[in-house]
Amino acid sequence: MKKELKEQVIAAIKANIAQYPNFYIVDIAGLNAGDTAALRRDCFNEGIKLTVVKNTLLHKVIKDAQNPEMELLVPALEGNTAIMYTEAPAAPAKLIKKYNKAGSEKPALKAAYVQECAFVGADKIEELVNIKSREELIGQIIGMLQSPLQNVISALQNGGGQHHRRPRQDSWKKKKTNNNQQFNILQLWQTLKNSQRNSLTSPSKMSRNSLRS
Repeated sequence: MKKELKEQVIAAIKANIAQYPNFYIVDIAGLNAGDTAALRRDCFNEGIKLTVVKNTLLHKVIKDAQNPEMELLVPALEGNTAIMYTEAPAAPAKLIKKYNKAGSEKPALKAAYVQECAFVGADKIEELVNIKSREELIGQIIGMLQSPLQNVISALQNGGGQHHRRPRQDSWKKKKTNNNQQFNILQLWQTLKNSQRNSLTSPSKMSRNSLRS
């Protein structure tokens, strides 16, 4: 490959990594033309961008990124390599698992960089499948708050007959309730984020320790 073409490919990989917050390194060797076309179609339907790359060029991109977490992916750069770029963190993992359940060994997970954490090895597939997106975390918060909020609304409605007696006090209570709800939402959001972050950092630390040993 000529130097100019290498530079173009490297620039394209860097641009994709900058555009997509998550990417998977997979092996699709052995798929025939029809299976490859079907995989590309499924990737497109799931919002995944699939490209085949040379290990040396991806290694160069990772090195230039100067990201210690991303550098944990380097040992996976052997044999056939393709990249699945995605905004939905678990989408490629779910697609890979779907193919595996159907009896296909490919695509095979080699490594992934998801939500700023490195996952190395095919055994990380279940952890990746269970990762929640930002939208899913928000949905969890809404679900957790739905019942308490309904209770608050019901209590306010049932107490409507007393509003004319103590308007100032009731107004203050409403304001306090709204403030407490906002504070609880922030607390729940931070708790879920921390929980998600802790579950993601665990595999990366394991990867790092295994590399050191």
